[in-house]
Amino acid sequence: MKKVLLAAINARYSHSNLALLYLRGHVSDLPFEIEIAEYSINLDTENILRDIRERNPHAVAFSVYIWNTLIIQKIMASLHEGDPALKIILGGPEVTFNAPYWLSVFPFITAIITGGGETGFRKLLIDDLSCQEQIINEVNPPFREISFPYRHEDFMKLANRYLYYESSRGCPFRCSYCLSSRHDHKTEFRDMYQVREEIDFLVNHGPRLVKFVDRTFNARPGRSRDIWKYIIDAHSRTGTCFHFEIFPAFLTEEDFNVMAKAPRGLFQFEMGIQSIHEETLQMINRYGAWEETAEKIHRVLAPGNIHVHTDIIAGLPGENIFTFGKSFDAIYRLGAHHFQVGILKVLPGTEMRERTDEYGMKYDSAPPYTIIHNQWIGRNDMDIIKTIGEAVDRIYNPGKFQATLHGLEKLHASPFSLFADLARFTAITRCDLHDMHEWKDIAGMILEYISHNFPGTALYITDCLRWDWFTTVKDRRYPSLLAGDIISSGKKRLAALLQDRSFREKQLERGVQISLHELKRAKFFIAETREFREEYTEGMAYCLTIPGKELIFLDNC
Repeated sequence: MKKVLLAAINARYSHSNLALLYLRGHVSDLPFEIEIAEYSINLDTENILRDIRERNPHAVAFSVYIWNTLIIQKIMASLHEGDPALKIILGGPEVTFNAPYWLSVFPFITAIITGGGETGFRKLLIDDLSCQEQIINEVNPPFREISFPYRHEDFMKLANRYLYYESSRGCPFRCSYCLSSRHDHKTEFRDMYQVREEIDFLVNHGPRLVKFVDRTFNARPGRSRDIWKYIIDAHSRTGTCFHFEIFPAFLTEEDFNVMAKAPRGLFQFEMGIQSIHEETLQMINRYGAWEETAEKIHRVLAPGNIHVHTDIIAGLPGENIFTFGKSFDAIYRLGAHHFQVGILKVLPGTEMRERTDEYGMKYDSAPPYTIIHNQWIGRNDMDIIKTIGEAVDRIYNPGKFQATLHGLEKLHASPFSLFADLARFTAITRCDLHDMHEWKDIAGMILEYISHNFPGTALYITDCLRWDWFTTVKDRRYPSLLAGDIISSGKKRLAALLQDRSFREKQLERGVQISLHELKRAKFFIAETREFREEYTEGMAYCLTIPGKELIFLDNC
């Protein structure tokens, strides 16, 4: 029996490839040994090659996306050089809309399967991996008739990875930058009984996250509401979180009533806003009034039970650095838990790609086809926005610099001006935010920025950084850049005060009691500036957290 290896090279180890599972299920009755191998782009290419060769397949089918294109090109060329008889099959969005180019550069490719892929892959296997035409484009059956892709035996390998699930395919919108918006991609839905059974199957295997990959999950609000109701009723206590990409303007009063019943941590919503400007939205075929969108996002955020992720895209037509800044400020001020600053990718097969000359666009010729500039925004401004995106990802998104960000924002006219100023500072000092992963490294960059640009606020911002460490990091030992004499001397002063009877009695009147033994085990904070104390610690000088007790504020007089 011939072995066909379905190979995925994912962007991260925590990701998995749903498409290959669908392909396997669609040919399970055919006389082939189907094997799935998943790798990460962070693995060494030679290790991936060695693993594929050791599996000794008759054919290898790669799922090609913008993040793995260059790696797959290198791997398949090496595979062909080592074994010219090996059949190489490609599929996925990156080859669907420029298949002739791939065949011209890599003529040894056996076949490229375009579109949905399930029926085309089945036809290729029925023909025993031989085909008269190298480009295979077959119409899939209705989505509800395609087999559920997961099997019980899959979950050993999927432990600690995201589980992807789709209850619908296609998208009702026609956004010019998105492949899902093409007119030849109709929107299809699985039947509700299938969705309920399939959710049950997934949750029974105890995943941490089930990520619905429906492009607009609430395209049919009544249907999405029924799914939310089912998950709340059946799976609220399982420990699994469900991720949905939704369009906020479609949310109804009934939706908000249902969402209010969801326990914290059950749902997370991703809402791509992209821009708040009507002209830009019209140019990309995306519609919706910003005021209505903002109001509904505020309503999702208000109860605090749903984790919210918002997106913006830089480089869209009609938007310059100033109007982009206004979009940035408006979306940032929503206060979502995660704010992604994306850069436009000019993908093959999209209307945006077709309008390249009209918009005066220049983009990278290699994947992921990132825009360099267009007639509205220049190269230098795009470079600043890229750095802004990195700064937001490092400082805002982890949620561990909230007090510091609040302090920094007070020094600038707007959030965008803050992050633009940080971006310019990192460019001047050649500070690479992309390589900063440790809290203390980011804090050090912020302190350096303050000492150069706002030296008069250094003590206050240092208080903010200490508070962020105190409230978000488990380690009770401060990093050296924040420790200083104030922490050690402050703790000694407090120890002396705790031996003073009048001080202890005054704290008891406030309902606070602490022993010297507890002080030794406590995580300790002291503010240097009155401004910070008045803003965060009720005017008190000392703040402690002790295992088993709530946050404690202690006066020093």
